Amino acid sequence: MEERISLLDRLVGFFGPDGAMMIQAGNRIPSFLEILNRHLAAFGYQCTLVFEPFEVRVQLSTDEEVALSLGQLSESERFRFSVAFQIALAQATKLGFVVIDPCRCLGQREAEAAYWFAVEK
Repeated sequence: MEERISLLDRLVGFFGPDGAMMIQAGNRIPSFLEILNRHLAAFGYQCTLVFEPFEVRVQLSTDEEVALSLGQLSESERFRFSVAFQIALAQATKLGFVVIDPCRCLGQREAEAAYWFAVEK
């Protein structure tokens, strides 16, 4: 039992807010956020990430001071965010692909912009 408790303590330490996992992630977040915001700018959005407690907030205009959580975004706003997020993740991880599906929630102009934006990147 002591062995299990010791293992669990080490795992909690590793994955906890001050652990190696968060330190590694924290070192990569600024560059990822820069890539993400570059892609979100195509839609006029900007994103901030908070880790304690974990939260993703999106400004729907770089002029606005109000940032909404992902759950507060409309379907098309969430979709646009997910397109930009996937492109940024594909670039940061060097995977080089994204999956874009529900373009039906966008207007014609936004759907075309999302398509060409993804193809060009």
